[in-house]
Amino acid sequence: MGPEFHSWSYGFRPNRNAHQAVTQAQKFLEEGYTKVVELDLEKFFDKVNHDYLMSLLAKRIEDKRLLKLLRAYLTSGIMEGGITSPRTEGTR
Repeated sequence: MGPEFHSWSYGFRPNRNAHQAVTQAQKFLEEGYTKVVELDLEKFFDKVNHDYLMSLLAKRIEDKRLLKLLRAYLTSGIMEGGITSPRTEGTR
């Protein structure tokens, strides 16, 4: 995995699954840890701030054309029931 992901991250990672996460949690408990944190980020992506996200991406991506394309995707709007609504936050 790349440096962007923690080695103990299991959600939506190639070759990783929930069973592996549970196994790792059990190992931590056997090592003496007393807490396990499980997060459900399902709604997180609905509230992502576009400007903040773009500022983070600009630190890693030098290609201005790609950044412009990503911004266009983020602000393209959402079509529901044949009506397009502007999108000011979120990535889905």
